[in-house]
Amino acid sequence: MLVHCSDGWDRTSQILSLAQMMLDPYFRTIEGFEVLVMKDWVYFGHQFNLRTGHGNKNDKDEQRSPVFLQFLDCIHQLIHQYPFAFEFNDKFLFDIAHHIYSCQFGTFLCNSYQEMKQYKMEEKTINIWSLLNSQKERYLNTYYKPVDPENPIILNPSYHMKQLRLWEEFFLYFSWLSKPNYHHLSDNVVFHKDFYEVMYLKEKKKTKDMKQEIEELKAKLQKYEAIEEKPANDSQEDKEDIKEEEPVFDFIDQEENQQQLNESPAVIVCGDDKDEEESPLKTTEDGEKAAEDGDGEKVAVVEEEEISPEAKAERDLE
Repeated sequence: MLVHCSDGWDRTSQILSLAQMMLDPYFRTIEGFEVLVMKDWVYFGHQFNLRTGHGNKNDKDEQRSPVFLQFLDCIHQLIHQYPFAFEFNDKFLFDIAHHIYSCQFGTFLCNSYQEMKQYKMEEKTINIWSLLNSQKERYLNTYYKPVDPENPIILNPSYHMKQLRLWEEFFLYFSWLSKPNYHHLSDNVVFHKDFYEVMYLKEKKKTKDMKQEIEELKAKLQKYEAIEEKPANDSQEDKEDIKEEEPVFDFIDQEENQQQLNESPAVIVCGDDKDEEESPLKTTEDGEKAAEDGDGEKVAVVEEEEISPEAKAERDLE
């Protein structure tokens, strides 16, 4: 692919950088993005000082143009259309865009790499990548899914107006009508409370709870295994500890049965035992035996017929 422009350090850098990011997943990582900016912008000769107007009080200078900021805005659109394809998040882009105009790093102060060497920027100033790499964890995308370099995924973003969104976190940062998600925690440190970070904290807490539950289950399992490994001839003290308590319900039932027998108004005696004990039964006028209940009323009782020992044995066998 051949890209040609009148100068080659503005739109050429934009188009080449975007094309490489959509074609090669390496440049969607933090390391790859830093290499891309240095290769196609700083070393390629993009005029950062002229386009940003550092030290220039002439606000009407036609050479001012936010070319690199436009490139970062395009990456912002790609991140929101492909949230799983980039290793970094919006915080990474926001800090880079902020320090383009902060003049705190020598990376974006000169018009070419030759000027950086001439003014010894690498010796007198700090590189912006040293700051970003020192707090790399803040810029990691929680939902990033690495891909196989041999089978790269080519991004085909939509340029429809309904798919494009305003970069409110940057362009409306100082607007009192907006609700910025960025908050300064300390000097030169910017923090972004976005949806992905909230989800990351939730997943982290869930993982911590699961690990704690696993440790508790392991402790219970070890306890059960120790009980199973005890020898068969346990000591007398262990046997007494596991001995079940004897039920006391039998004694209660026996006392209640004895009390009911004592309160019984009549006792039926069958067979040879009726001669030994005096029967409370009385013979009625019709010749039938009856007993008086608690109210004095007579209750008829049918006397059991006497049977021989042989018949009784046969009945027991049946």
